[in-house]
Amino acid sequence: MPFTPYHFGPGSLVKVIAPTWFCLRVFILTQVLIDCETAWNLIQGHDRLHTFLHSFVGSNVAIILAIILTRAYSRYAINSLPKKILGDRLFRPPAVRETIVGATIGGWSHVALDAIMHSDMQPFWPLTEYNAYLRIISVESLHLLCLSAFGLAWLGWLGRRYLAASR
Repeated sequence: MPFTPYHFGPGSLVKVIAPTWFCLRVFILTQVLIDCETAWNLIQGHDRLHTFLHSFVGSNVAIILAIILTRAYSRYAINSLPKKILGDRLFRPPAVRETIVGATIGGWSHVALDAIMHSDMQPFWPLTEYNAYLRIISVESLHLLCLSAFGLAWLGWLGRRYLAASR
């Protein structure tokens, strides 16, 4: 993806479908951690921008780091933040299950989506340097799918709010 937020569309849709199993914040954190590699490679002037973290094996490093950071935040929040602040959903530490699922879907989906459009990707490294995902759909279709997923997520969220308010 040329811009990490495109990844947030599919993540938002997963959150609407499985709200108690999936933490969108951890999903986003994992996305950003993986794209830090691309930013680093750009700054360094490397020819290949999508390297280790942009493989399924390498993305596991970002997944583990996101889980560790989230669990550390959770311990800090529970021990240090006032209960009033923790009542706000934004500051509520996610459950372990939500953290693991959010990070894993975040890491692996990032690799899969980026592999469709970036020719320097090697998603199955170290097994092969071949990118079987490259251009399985057009880049325009990929962007449209990601934006559509966000639109569906927004409609699902509005529908859920409407149903909750009508009860």
